[in-house]
Amino acid sequence: MSGTPQEGSATGWYNVSPNDGANLPAETVGISINAGGNIAAVAVDSTTPTTVGPLPAGFYPVRLRKILATGTTATGIVAFTGKPRLPST
Repeated sequence: MSGTPQEGSATGWYNVSPNDGANLPAETVGISINAGGNIAAVAVDSTTPTTVGPLPAGFYPVRLRKILATGTTATGIVAFTGKPRLPST
């Protein structure tokens, strides 16, 4: 195995402050939440916000462009960035 990141693996992360106006600094390959609740978000291939939950604390492999303040009750959100996994052919 080389020292390069594998497809689908995280190469970085950052803490998320949900925001109704701004996109995330980088698209995600997954998020973790410390305290469960709802997540209101916009997927990378959409412009429509969707609210899911309540979700328990844990890791979720989702590609997001925005996590909204309105509708998000989960806390301790960390976004993971990296090269998304390519669909199998």
